[in-house]
Amino acid sequence: MRRALWALLGGGVLASAVPAAPAPEVLAQRTVTQAARTLAGQAAGEVHATVQLVRQGDALQARASLTGTLTGPAVVNGTLRLVDGNGQELTRSNPRQLAPLRAGQAAELVTPTTRATGEAPCVDAQLTVWSGAQAPGQDAAPPRGPELRPTVFALRLCPP
Repeated sequence: MRRALWALLGGGVLASAVPAAPAPEVLAQRTVTQAARTLAGQAAGEVHATVQLVRQGDALQARASLTGTLTGPAVVNGTLRLVDGNGQELTRSNPRQLAPLRAGQAAELVTPTTRATGEAPCVDAQLTVWSGAQAPGQDAAPPRGPELRPTVFALRLCPP
């Protein structure tokens, strides 16, 4: 009996009854670049913000990824919101969510997922990159580079 069951199950390889999650599909994406400036107005690199509306199965999520060529560490915070065609908020990221931004690494902010119903919603993004004493959270320690003016990104992204 055991051998028959063993053979039936493929010699010990158990098949999973849980289907694999579908691959994420990017419904809309926008990248914006801004110059970072010191408090004295001098150039201190660039910050690139990429905002996406992503569908995975019947779930939607807004994602923001920030990279930069800054001369020192920084921190990113802000709000991502999914809004329907009537401006009704479907979900939003935690406005206290912080992500460190360092050379060669991306800072990521996301919304909770929400169920897709009808037409795809738009993403409202309000993101700020901070450095130095005014930075929120633990990364407010003195920077290794110059203290920067906050770099602000405000954009709306809707699928075509």
